[in-house]
This record gives sequence, structure tokens and C-alpha cells, in this order.
Amino acid sequence: MIYTVTFNPSLDYVIQVDDLTLGEVNRTTSEKIYPGGKGNNVSVILSNLGHKSKALGFKAGFTGEQMETMLEEFGCYTDFIPLEEGLTRINVKVKSNEESEINGQGPVITDTAIEALYQKLDKLTAGDVLVLAGSIPNTLPGDMYERIMERLQGKEIRIAVDATKDLLVNVLKYHPFLIKPNNHELGDIFGVELKTREEVVPYARKLQEQGARNVLVSMAGEGAVLLDEKGTVLDGVLSFLFTRNDACPEKPAKIYEPEPMTVVKDEVCTLPEMLPVLLYDGMVEQRRVNWNEVPDTRVTGEYDVTGNVEGVPFAAHAKICVVEELPEAENLLLDVGWEDGLARWNVEKSEDAVAVQLFPEFVDPFPAPPVNAVRVEAPKNFTFSICQTVKVQEAGTYTLSVAFQGTDTTNVDVRLFLNTEEGKEETVIHPTEHAWTGYKVTCEIRKPQEVTAGIRISSPPMYGMMRNFCLQTVKREGQ
Repeated sequence: MIYTVTFNPSLDYVIQVDDLTLGEVNRTTSEKIYPGGKGNNVSVILSNLGHKSKALGFKAGFTGEQMETMLEEFGCYTDFIPLEEGLTRINVKVKSNEESEINGQGPVITDTAIEALYQKLDKLTAGDVLVLAGSIPNTLPGDMYERIMERLQGKEIRIAVDATKDLLVNVLKYHPFLIKPNNHELGDIFGVELKTREEVVPYARKLQEQGARNVLVSMAGEGAVLLDEKGTVLDGVLSFLFTRNDACPEKPAKIYEPEPMTVVKDEVCTLPEMLPVLLYDGMVEQRRVNWNEVPDTRVTGEYDVTGNVEGVPFAAHAKICVVEELPEAENLLLDVGWEDGLARWNVEKSEDAVAVQLFPEFVDPFPAPPVNAVRVEAPKNFTFSICQTVKVQEAGTYTLSVAFQGTDTTNVDVRLFLNTEEGKEETVIHPTEHAWTGYKVTCEIRKPQEVTAGIRISSPPMYGMMRNFCLQTVKREGQ
């Protein structure tokens, strides 16, 4: 797993003002909000490239909650430590005849919060990647990067550092896997001005001689120079596949495709009617999809189904595997058929007006056996969660799955979650009123422990139904 740490994250409020006049009332012509901080940026880019990562750090107040929510909307996993006081900072970026920035201070980070971060980092194991990026706020020790790297010495964790001057130089003795200064930062370290790729290389070698394994020097429009641990200078580094493009902000950049599905032979295969689409301004929209051909489930095999998404010039893909029968695997969750009602499940709701009931769904022609589901409905804004805590006996890869049906309304937020000692894994559920849709989340569990699995809803008036909760082992450690 790739982990990123941002010590002073932010919400970046980016505004456009045609002609900024100081001392006067100015009107914006465009406004965008992004989760900010170098580590967070790395997590977002990794997600856009199809790689899993988990963003770590600290959050405070409603701005911290929004920052974390936006990261999750980008497809990032998060595990921020909440602070009791203060607010995650807001950084204002003003684009006008000149560009200006106003950066907030950020909250005070307590010793208790620092220790909580250490405890999370202690759980990293051989093969994990840790990205330390950005500045260190004045409420933290100035040698924070060094303390972390010293603490993780000998665990075979590959650490990448993106920092400036002393923060970067002081960690070289710990032999970081990768460091990434830009050409100006590299020049500041040695007191020189570096403009060309040829000028950058000898100074990158100096940092390598001081302990860095790989040195990547970014050069804005000139690309980048990578000096690998063998001392070879790579001729060029490909740019990221996704960048924020203010010239065409509403252009689709990526489709969040459905998880691969396994369907038992002769059962109905239902694909989602809507898919999330990432735009170049960083926003995510739900777009309708027309699937070209749903496979004949009478024939076993693996199928790649394509679909046309509204307003998107490239196709969506869904992978479907039709099998004779599902492999038998123990469901670790208890009473998923609700024989004991909700006695084995923990249910929390915001108000008494939130109705929760077991829902026996009948299918024509009658009579037919009931299909038991939990149904929740509320006449106004509400929150709801249903979960169960169970003991996992072995380390390995686990999958939590569920089927969901419900109202697809504006600002509905439904998430399937699996909380472990390592953090939380979530997937966003996109309700559809006329069909049950399967969702799953996969998690690496490193040791025997208690885990909590369930669904969380925060929504305006709606109804939702859920059934077929299942927590299973996919792969045991060592297999």
C-alpha cells in the first residue's frame, strides 16, 4: 500500500476575478474548491492513474471533514486524525491580472495527535511506500520528517520525500528511496541557479552521494530529470495522464467503472444505470450509461461489456464473470438473514422519525418466498448506519459485499465501509430505485483483529434497502 502524509492539509479555494481592485468590492467569475496539500495531491493523482493509496495526516472542524470527503470523492482512501480544536486551513488562490494567494495557519497539533500518527505509521510493513510531502507547520517539531524516518528504519519501507532545503537535506542520512526537489529548490540547496537539464544532473548526483537512492527533479515546462539508484539519467519522464485543465473544466477525464461482477449461471445480471464521471475541474458528476450488450448468463465465461456514457467520448467497461456456482466461503457476519431481527446488528439513526424495518419483498407471481432486506426511510434530512463487529482470525485479503436499492437524489451519500485497525476502506453506493445493485470493498488485514462492517447513509428524504451482507476471505496471507 502507498501511504501519503500531509501535515498541514487545506481546502484550496480557487477564484477568478477579471480585474482585481484592492479596496473595492470584487466579483468572482469562477470558483472551485479542491483538497490541498502536497501529500493529498499525490493521493489524488495516484487515484486518477488507477493506484490505491491512503492519505494520512490531521483534520479539524468542518473544513477538515470536507477536505476528507472530497479526497474520498476522488477515489482516495483516508485515515486522518481528528483534532479537537481549530479548523483545517483554507488557502485562497486569486487568479486575476496578477495571481495572489492567502494561506491559512491551520490548527494546533497536540502531542496526543502526533503520537496517534506514530501509531498508524508503526503498522506499515515491508514493501509499503510512504510519501512525506510539503511543509511542516510551526506547531510540529521541525525535525518531524527525521523522527518518522528514524522510527521506520529497518522495516524495508520505501520512503519518498518532497520537501525543501533543510527538510530535504536532513533526511538524506536515512537513505530515502526517492526525493523530489524542483530545479529551483535544488539550486537553493547549493546556492546556484539551475535552468537546464544539463545543469541539474551534477547537483542531483551530489544529493545521491549524500544518501538519496533516486533523485527526481521537476522542471515545470521543461519536464523532469530522474537519476536512478544506479546513477543512470533517464531521458524523460511522462507527464501525468490527468491534470486540472481550466480551459475546458467540464471535459470528462475519467469514468469510475463498476467493480468486476460475479454472476451465477441463469441469474439476472444488472449493471448500474449511472456512473460517476470525473471532470477536468476535479468535480464528479453522475452520468447515465447505456450498456451495449449484457452477456447471456446461460453461458459461463468472462465478459467485457462496454457502455456509452452521456457526454463522454470514450467507453465505459464492466467485467462480468458467469460461473456455475459461487465458491463456498464462510460469511464472517452473523445473522445476515435477519432471523433474530436486528439483535446482532448495531443500528444508529439521527431521529425517531427515521423508520427502520425488515422488509420482506415479494416477487410476482404470488406466492413467492420473501427476500429479506433492511429498509430505512425518513421524511427529512437524516443520518443512519447499520454495522456489525466481528473477529477476523487470520491475516489476508477480505471482501465486504452488499446489494442495495433506493432513491437516487441530490446530496445522497451512501457508503459501504469496513473499519480495521489499519484504517477504513469505503466504497460509494449509487442507489437505483428499480434494481438491486451489488457493491463490494476489498481490504488487506494484516493480523487477527476485530473489524466493523456496514453501511452509512447521510441524505435528504429518501428510502434505501440493503440485503446480502457478506464478509469473506478472498486470499489468506501466504497464499
